[in-house]
Amino acid sequence: FPYTTLFRSSPDGKKIAVVAHDPDPNDKDGKDDDGKTAKPIVVDRYYFMEDVTGYLTHQRDHLYVFDVTSRKADQITTGDYDDALPAWSPDSKSLVFASNRHPNADRVDNWDLYTVAAQKGAQPKQLTTYTGVDNAPGRFDTGSYPAWSPNGKYIAYWQGGDPKLIEYATNKLAIVPASGGTPKILTPTLDRNVAGPVWSDDGKSISFMVEDDRAQYLARVSVNGGPVQPI
Repeated sequence: FPYTTLFRSSPDGKKIAVVAHDPDPNDKDGKDDDGKTAKPIVVDRYYFMEDVTGYLTHQRDHLYVFDVTSRKADQITTGDYDDALPAWSPDSKSLVFASNRHPNADRVDNWDLYTVAAQKGAQPKQLTTYTGVDNAPGRFDTGSYPAWSPNGKYIAYWQGGDPKLIEYATNKLAIVPASGGTPKILTPTLDRNVAGPVWSDDGKSISFMVEDDRAQYLARVSVNGGPVQPI
């Protein structure tokens, strides 16, 4: 994976989920076939450049599953959109990940969660439908992965605030059935951003990070709702 961006090991240790960038079929060390002239950069996207990365093309970040024993990798997701932040189900059979698959994704910051079987040819299933940002990458510095409950029935993540508030929108900790359904907001009155949910072993509570006045602290909340308890 020459373009690998991150990886996550499955609970059983047999597979690794990898997010890798598509190789550029026209990339020959910056030169075309005659070895003299660099190819021109063609801009055909509304969102066409990022800091550090530079000009953006239609090569995207997709999910792969690498089998540790056979050392074979299968590409799981495809398409003209980016996939990010994969997390394994407890039985190591499925993945949840974040993706912006809106038809006008370059103009709309609408990330959602999807689940997919960890095998080639599997079709992703959209899990959240909130018109805004659900667990998008690039937030909170290192990112914030969604998390499966120990029994595999629910997924914890953060749901973005009102899209009209842009960067001032405060997100909320939420859980959603892994089979699909209506999300439940666990921190409806907390006016601080949250990240990094981790389930307790008994699946009755979730620990997470809270941003507060240029600092962070660890907190806990019951999956049934209730007060947020700083740890």
